Amino acid sequence: ININNNWDISSETILMGDELHFWILANDYDNINGPNIAKSKEIIGIFPSLEDLFYKVEEYENNTENIANDIQDSMEEISEIAEEIRLELLKNDDLSWEQEKKLEQTFDEVNETFEQIEEIQKNIDQIIEQAEKNNLFDNDLMQKFDYFQEMLSNMMTPELIDAMNELQKAMDNLDSQKIAEALENFEVNMEEFENQLDRFIEMFEMAKAEQKLNELSEMMENMIDKQKDLIDNLNSSPEELSLLNS
Repeated sequence: ININNNWDISSETILMGDELHFWILANDYDNINGPNIAKSKEIIGIFPSLEDLFYKVEEYENNTENIANDIQDSMEEISEIAEEIRLELLKNDDLSWEQEKKLEQTFDEVNETFEQIEEIQKNIDQIIEQAEKNNLFDNDLMQKFDYFQEMLSNMMTPELIDAMNELQKAMDNLDSQKIAEALENFEVNMEEFENQLDRFIEMFEMAKAEQKLNELSEMMENMIDKQKDLIDNLNSSPEELSLLNS
C-alpha cells in the first residue's frame, strides 16, 4: 500500500536551527493476532540555522572575490603584453611569431575572463536567491546585489569585443600599422574594463561589511524569537514552570 500524506506541521513552533524528531508507525492488524505495530528508526529533520544560511552565502561571496582577483591579475598581464607589442611595432614593422602567439594567448585569456564574469554572475544569483528565500538582507543591501549584476553585464562592452575583432582582423591581414592602431584601441577598452572591475571589487567588499551588520541583526532577532517561544511554552505548561521554580 502506498500512502501519500501531506503532514502539516504549521501548528508546531519551529525556528531556525531547530530539529524535528519523528517516527513512522505501521499497524498491520489481523483478526487472529490483533494489532502488529512496526516502528521506524528515529527520523530527524534539521532546519538550517542562521549561521548555516549566512555561511552558504559567504561561500559564494568568497568564491566571487577569488575569481575577481584572478581576473584582475589576468588584466594586468594582458595590458602589459599589448603595450609591449605595440611599442615593439613602432620600432619594427614585422610581427614576430612569438609576438603573434602572445596576442593569441591574450585573446584566449580575455575569452576566459568573459566566462569568469558569467561565473560571478551565477554566484550573485545564488546569493540573491538565498537572501530572498530566507530574508537575510534588508532592501538596501538587496538593491546593491541587484546593481552588481548590472555592473557585471556592462563590463563586457560591445566596444571591447569590437576592439578584439579588429585586432584579430589586422593580425590575419599581417598589417603592422592596423595591428598597432587596433592594439591602442584594445588597450583603451581594456583599461575601462579594469576600472569597472576595480569599482566592482571595492563596492562588493563594502557590501560584505554591510552584510555582517545584517547578519548580526538577524541573529539577535532570531534569539528574541526563541526567547519568546520559550516563555510561551513555560506559561502554557504550569508543571514545567513549577519544576523550574523548585
